[in-house]
Amino acid sequence: MKCMAEIADIGMTIDKKLRLTLNLQGASLVQLVQLQKDGQLDAILKKHSDKRSLDANAYYWKLLGELAKALQTSNEELHNQLLDSYGTLAEDEDGNCIIHFLPETEDYLRYKHEHYKPTGIIVEFEGVRYCKFYRIKGSSQYNTREMSRLIDGLVSECKECGIETLTPEELERMMVQYAKRMRSRRLEFSPTVRQKIIERDEDCFFCRHLYHMEHALPGDLVPKDIMHVVARSHLGLGVEQNGVLGCRYHHSLLDNGNKGLHREMDSMLQDYMRELYPGWTPDSVTYHKWL
Repeated sequence: MKCMAEIADIGMTIDKKLRLTLNLQGASLVQLVQLQKDGQLDAILKKHSDKRSLDANAYYWKLLGELAKALQTSNEELHNQLLDSYGTLAEDEDGNCIIHFLPETEDYLRYKHEHYKPTGIIVEFEGVRYCKFYRIKGSSQYNTREMSRLIDGLVSECKECGIETLTPEELERMMVQYAKRMRSRRLEFSPTVRQKIIERDEDCFFCRHLYHMEHALPGDLVPKDIMHVVARSHLGLGVEQNGVLGCRYHHSLLDNGNKGLHREMDSMLQDYMRELYPGWTPDSVTYHKWL
């Protein structure tokens, strides 16, 4: 049985044995009664660490630091080794692996911000030998499935070294929270994406079409809002292909379903996206847990 405890009292018995009184939290009375019947017990007391409060990224780096210390290596080198074994390859816009050639003498395992997977292929150019590598995505870019695989790999390595890790139940709860944070982050337009949409559209999409301008006030027509094509409430991603520049007036019309204009406005926005991005579909800009 494992639970959290506070030492309430320390005393001495008549036969000079230490007596410890504990206040237990999360303990089962039935289990305690059974343990009492079992006689002598093996007990381990140590300072409580609230590991459940850690998010997935923080837990990864905490555990990695413990393993690096046990293996007498640097955090950077171990991180690169774990990414090599359990990480995800980076891809270009066409879905192809990104290839790099580094000098054979280059110590790529000490890199902090770039990560590479060796292919075993060596080429020679102008008398210098180069190794062929695939670039690996940094863990900060990982979706839930990728981060889960990386942490599972780290946990397995830690267990081999006798390092304590979270229970499977605790790991599952942590990854559920990670997925929620990832979803929230991916539904928001980043400053970079906002700027790209502004430069692309230049003006409010609906103002350009003089769409229902009869009730608009001049101050409401300033194009400063980024409108989701697939709504955030429907898990629309915060990506360039799901955002259109709009003014406050038309953004309000789009969101206010009781005006009876939402369906028509939504259709206009989707047609605009298909014009800009051939093959565009609402599903392509909708959040999916494992993407």
